[in-house]
Amino acid sequence: MIFDRVLLKFFITGIINTIAGLTIMFLLYNVAGFGYWFSSAANETLAGIIGFLINKHWTFKVKRWSLFIIAGYFTMIAISYFISYKLALTALSAILVNKSNVIRDNAALFTGLLLFSMINYFGQRFIVFRKRDEQIIFAPILNHRERENGFLVYPVYSRRSGGLSVGINLFLDKKNCPFNCPYCEVFPFSSNAEFSLEQMESDLRSAVERARKKNEPVKDICFSGNGEPTLSPAFGDALKLAGTVREQIATSAELVVITNGAGLLQPQVFSLLAQVAVSPSLNIWLKLDAGTLGWYQKMNRSSIPFEKLIAKIKEFATCAPFTIQTMLCAIDGERPPDDEARAWETLVCELAEIAASGKGGIRKVQIYGKARSAPEDPKASALPETYLEERASSLRRAFAEKDIKTPVEVYL
Repeated sequence: MIFDRVLLKFFITGIINTIAGLTIMFLLYNVAGFGYWFSSAANETLAGIIGFLINKHWTFKVKRWSLFIIAGYFTMIAISYFISYKLALTALSAILVNKSNVIRDNAALFTGLLLFSMINYFGQRFIVFRKRDEQIIFAPILNHRERENGFLVYPVYSRRSGGLSVGINLFLDKKNCPFNCPYCEVFPFSSNAEFSLEQMESDLRSAVERARKKNEPVKDICFSGNGEPTLSPAFGDALKLAGTVREQIATSAELVVITNGAGLLQPQVFSLLAQVAVSPSLNIWLKLDAGTLGWYQKMNRSSIPFEKLIAKIKEFATCAPFTIQTMLCAIDGERPPDDEARAWETLVCELAEIAASGKGGIRKVQIYGKARSAPEDPKASALPETYLEERASSLRRAFAEKDIKTPVEVYL
């Protein structure tokens, strides 16, 4: 809708910056003796700065900063200014041909202001600050970069989800992760963008609705983004809100939390995940890239002690179901050593047995290869499909010997 609360906010903002700008404009023209163009330009410059700050943070609620928004905002003001004031001066010169220049110019200034407000509103709303869902790209698997540009919600086609996954990014300003995996596709970045639950809900609903209009089924709503989501102070509230949105407009979508397990070391996060994991609509994808300390240090490069993390994962397996996700790739051109492959397989079997004896359960084991570019390339590189299939087949045989029914899937 064009005539809605956003228009009201834009109008209120206009009143604020118009009072400031109008005062300056008429004082400069009538008191200080400056000319028509200088006075009107001073008005729009001052009003533009005030309006930009208020419209960005209040009217249109755009949290991110970008060159497009800043340059676009003032470019739109400049275009609107020259069009409106030129039309006003031309029209009023013809209408008030017998009036003095002072009367004509004041009338043109006022008329130009009205024209400027209308032209600028439509330009700012539908071009510069257009709705976020129109900026969200339904990206292919190789393009996960929207989240680094301040995007809170970023739909992508995911191989493991089997279709469209609507990602939620809780870290808009910088990467926040206790792991430093060489295959991680999050490139270095920083911004002044801030997370807000209100913006998250708005963007999430917009993304789901847009997918619906494209007849694109949403496979899952996934917490991932620029770091470890469970370490965000907003994680609990964001998870609850995403669950509410899912229940209202995306009931067929799964709710997914992708985690490296670091949050399990915090009692409140452990308790929260154990509580919500029992829901059939929520799936925790828990990283387990290594079975030995040596490979853990190469693959995850975390300061978290390996044994401490594994012990906490085992404890979690006794009380909550989850999916194991394992990245298999080469590091510095070398694939995982054979002893690492055996240790990982033994550990996965142990977790499956622990889970089966408790309240938990391993829902699935995801083995996936490197498919996206990373800032440290080529330190981490893809392994042949045959290697991933061999590892999966070996685990399936080990499961069968122990009568474990957990499916093992490979994603290339």
